[in-house]
Amino acid sequence: MAKITTLESIRSRIFDFSEICAVCHLAILERYFLVLEHRSYHPHCLRCALCHCGLSYEPTCYVKDGLVLCRRDYTAKFRKACTKCRLRLENDDVVMRAREAVFHVHCFSCVVCDTPLNAGDIFTMTERGEIFCQRSLSSGWGIGTYFPPPPPRQKDRSKRMRTSFKHHQLRTMKQYFNLNHNPDAKDLKQLAQKTGLTKRVLQVIQLSHQLMDITYVTTLLPRFGMYWPRWKP
Repeated sequence: MAKITTLESIRSRIFDFSEICAVCHLAILERYFLVLEHRSYHPHCLRCALCHCGLSYEPTCYVKDGLVLCRRDYTAKFRKACTKCRLRLENDDVVMRAREAVFHVHCFSCVVCDTPLNAGDIFTMTERGEIFCQRSLSSGWGIGTYFPPPPPRQKDRSKRMRTSFKHHQLRTMKQYFNLNHNPDAKDLKQLAQKTGLTKRVLQVIQLSHQLMDITYVTTLLPRFGMYWPRWKP
């Protein structure tokens, strides 16, 4: 965790030669100097380790792994981004956490119905950070069946329809892919005959099933905003 350090502690002193600059290792002869993390600096020596901009007139800076950084470089290098919108999180942002993923509060919603999730709600999150609410799960989504519609290549082209599945099709596919993770063309042909789906649709579902093989059902504890993952039954 980076430490936010104020640079307002500019000391004034009568000349003594006990202070040594932590950067150039020369005696500090100036009347004013900077103190950061119990180290003394010439005003012109305290700079960002990445962009080398001067920090003597900045109200704050960041110390991370022994590096002194300006706000811009610390944000670009170390600050986490929202798992959904990919925008960087600011210090004053209210966030929701699930496993290692971090979300803006308004981004923490189901990818199917866009329902916002609150503390205490049950949901499933894939390894890619996609979240499914309990209602979407009960209707058959979240088992390798979510396909965001691709953008149309031309403005006049009609929007592609989302593929829907019946419960017996979902049950058959789930049981089959749990037993056979890498079906060949012959296996997919047999499964297509059982489900009434095309071979191409089954290939897409197979890939999605492999990507979402590790799926958790997570409950946010309302008091602490924490989570407890367990295997989906």
